Amino acid sequence: NDDNECFRWAILSCLFPAESHTDRLSNYRKYRDEVNLEGIEFPVKIDSIDNVEQLNPCLKINVYYLIKNNGNTYEVAPFRTSKKQEGTDIDLLLIYDKDYYEVKDDNEKEEEEEEKEEEEEGEIKVNIQEEKSSSVNSHYVWIKNLEGLVRNQLTKHKEKLYICRRCFYH
Repeated sequence: NDDNECFRWAILSCLFPAESHTDRLSNYRKYRDEVNLEGIEFPVKIDSIDNVEQLNPCLKINVYYLIKNNGNTYEVAPFRTSKKQEGTDIDLLLIYDKDYYEVKDDNEKEEEEEEKEEEEEGEIKVNIQEEKSSSVNSHYVWIKNLEGLVRNQLTKHKEKLYICRRCFYH
């Protein structure tokens, strides 16, 4: 698909899950106008998501991104979490071109933990810069099971996991 509307399709795939062939847009085109995206420019930038939530009061949109660790492994981290208390949680993963990811070493992890302690509630600091992302190809996908996606980076336990969408506390 090359219509730059992956944000729309990711949201619709969450709200109207297909029974089969979940990767086919034909499953979601009939719901195209069920989400109000009037005035939203595609591809959707992170700072436009507040406007999407205002247009659609029933939606809480959370965006996550990947951080490359030493080697070829990645961690999922919150990029933008909704400030809204009520609504349907929609968790999206923002994927960039493979050369875009910065490597995070152990010192950066310690610094990030210190920053997390200093941050005020509701604010999230992110290493990815919006200006930089405008020249890089990106793609939104729906995260069907956030707990399943981040489980291995949080714990080795096998029981049901309940996490905070803002900080991954469990």
